[in-house]
Amino acid sequence: LGLVAIEALAAGTPVIAYDYGAIHDAVIHGTNGLLIPQGNIDALASALLDAANGQLPDVDYAERSRIANRFGWVKIGSQYRDIYAEINP
Repeated sequence: LGLVAIEALAAGTPVIAYDYGAIHDAVIHGTNGLLIPQGNIDALASALLDAANGQLPDVDYAERSRIANRFGWVKIGSQYRDIYAEINP
Protein backbone atom coordinates (compact mmCIF):
# COMPACT_ATOMS: atom_id res chain seq x y z
CA LEU A 1 0.00 0.00 0.00
CA GLY A 2 1.46 3.32 -1.03
CA LEU A 3 1.67 6.01 1.60
CA VAL A 4 1.95 8.59 -1.17
CA ALA A 5 -1.51 7.61 -2.46
CA ILE A 6 -3.03 7.87 1.03
CA GLU A 7 -1.44 11.27 1.63
CA ALA A 8 -2.64 12.52 -1.76
CA LEU A 9 -6.20 11.37 -1.07
CA ALA A 10 -6.15 12.89 2.42
CA ALA A 11 -5.13 16.18 0.80
CA GLY A 12 -8.01 15.94 -1.68
CA THR A 13 -5.94 14.94 -4.70
CA PRO A 14 -7.24 12.11 -6.90
CA VAL A 15 -4.79 9.29 -7.60
CA ILE A 16 -3.88 7.44 -10.79
CA ALA A 17 -2.19 4.14 -10.02
CA TYR A 18 -1.66 0.67 -11.33
CA ASP A 19 -4.09 -1.77 -9.69
CA TYR A 20 -1.46 -3.76 -7.88
CA GLY A 21 -1.07 -5.03 -4.36
CA ALA A 22 -3.12 -3.30 -1.70
CA ILE A 23 -3.55 0.04 -3.51
CA HIS A 24 -7.23 -0.77 -4.09
CA ASP A 25 -7.73 -0.57 -0.31
CA ALA A 26 -7.32 3.21 -0.61
CA VAL A 27 -8.03 4.08 -4.24
CA ILE A 28 -11.56 3.36 -5.44
CA HIS A 29 -11.71 3.47 -9.22
CA GLY A 30 -13.96 6.29 -10.41
CA THR A 31 -14.58 7.58 -6.88
CA ASN A 32 -11.28 9.03 -5.73
CA GLY A 33 -9.01 8.17 -8.61
CA LEU A 34 -8.33 5.72 -11.38
CA LEU A 35 -6.90 2.22 -11.13
CA ILE A 36 -5.13 1.06 -14.26
CA PRO A 37 -4.49 -2.61 -15.07
CA GLN A 38 -0.86 -3.32 -14.25
CA GLY A 39 1.40 -2.80 -17.23
CA ASN A 40 -1.29 -1.28 -19.47
CA ILE A 41 0.67 1.70 -20.74
CA ASP A 42 -2.09 2.82 -23.13
CA ALA A 43 -4.62 2.97 -20.28
CA LEU A 44 -2.11 4.86 -18.13
CA ALA A 45 -1.49 7.37 -20.94
CA SER A 46 -5.24 7.82 -21.38
CA ALA A 47 -5.72 8.42 -17.64
CA LEU A 48 -2.93 10.97 -17.61
CA LEU A 49 -4.56 12.79 -20.54
CA ASP A 50 -7.86 12.75 -18.62
CA ALA A 51 -6.03 14.28 -15.64
CA ALA A 52 -4.47 16.97 -17.85
CA ASN A 53 -7.98 17.82 -19.10
CA GLY A 54 -9.44 18.01 -15.59
CA GLN A 55 -11.47 14.82 -15.96
CA LEU A 56 -10.52 13.04 -12.74
CA PRO A 57 -13.07 12.42 -10.00
CA ASP A 58 -13.21 14.93 -7.16
CA VAL A 59 -12.07 13.77 -3.74
CA ASP A 60 -14.86 15.24 -1.64
CA TYR A 61 -14.96 15.80 2.12
CA ALA A 62 -16.67 12.46 2.81
CA GLU A 63 -13.97 10.59 0.89
CA ARG A 64 -11.20 12.49 2.64
CA SER A 65 -12.84 11.66 5.95
CA ARG A 66 -13.02 7.95 4.99
CA ILE A 67 -9.30 7.95 4.24
CA ALA A 68 -8.47 9.70 7.52
CA ASN A 69 -10.62 7.29 9.53
CA ARG A 70 -9.14 4.23 7.88
CA PHE A 71 -5.50 5.23 7.53
CA GLY A 72 -4.97 8.11 9.98
CA TRP A 73 -2.33 7.99 12.70
CA VAL A 74 -4.91 7.42 15.44
CA LYS A 75 -6.31 4.35 13.67
CA ILE A 76 -2.93 2.92 12.67
CA GLY A 77 -1.42 3.64 16.11
CA SER A 78 -4.30 1.82 17.76
CA GLN A 79 -3.80 -1.19 15.50
CA TYR A 80 -0.08 -1.30 16.32
CA ARG A 81 -0.84 -1.04 20.04
CA ASP A 82 -3.21 -4.00 19.75
CA ILE A 83 -0.60 -6.06 17.91
CA TYR A 84 2.07 -5.28 20.52
CA ALA A 85 -0.35 -6.14 23.34
CA GLU A 86 -1.10 -9.48 21.69
CA ILE A 87 2.58 -10.30 21.25
CA ASN A 88 3.65 -9.14 24.70
CA PRO A 89 0.74 -9.55 27.12
